[in-house]
Amino acid sequence: MTTVVQIRLSLSNSFLVLGERPILFDTGSPKDGNKLLKNLAAHGVQGRDLALILHTHGHSDHCGSTRQLKDATSAPTAIHPADAAVMDNGQNQATKPTCLMARLLHLFVDDRFPAVRPDILLPDEMDLKSFGVEGKVVFTPGHTAGSISVLLNTGEAIVGDLLMGG
Repeated sequence: MTTVVQIRLSLSNSFLVLGERPILFDTGSPKDGNKLLKNLAAHGVQGRDLALILHTHGHSDHCGSTRQLKDATSAPTAIHPADAAVMDNGQNQATKPTCLMARLLHLFVDDRFPAVRPDILLPDEMDLKSFGVEGKVVFTPGHTAGSISVLLNTGEAIVGDLLMGG
């Protein structure tokens, strides 16, 4: 049985998928790491149990705490190759806000975060069974060049952000 747990963070959501082994989807902003670790523990997930930290895309509000989570759990990290440089550099790629709200938010959101080299570069489609979850990764570029979605066998989908501006 697969269970999806939504974890609300400062600017985004993370999802803990509990299957044969747990997978964490996205790590939020740089200061969200402790909250994520507490949520993992609250759901009975010890660091060594975490099979994978998978990123829906490379923005600081989705991979900002990855360095801390990787250090605490030793779980491998994964992202699509088109967004891997963001994690390697610890900074979002240049963005072009397309509306007033995005321009204002851009002033207050720090695009930098602790850099971490991803362990796995995701292919355009990948089965997650070897990581203990019944589902697959599907390449869905749009929000970023390397955006992915996850389709679980339960019929649920995990998508980081859907649109790019406006």
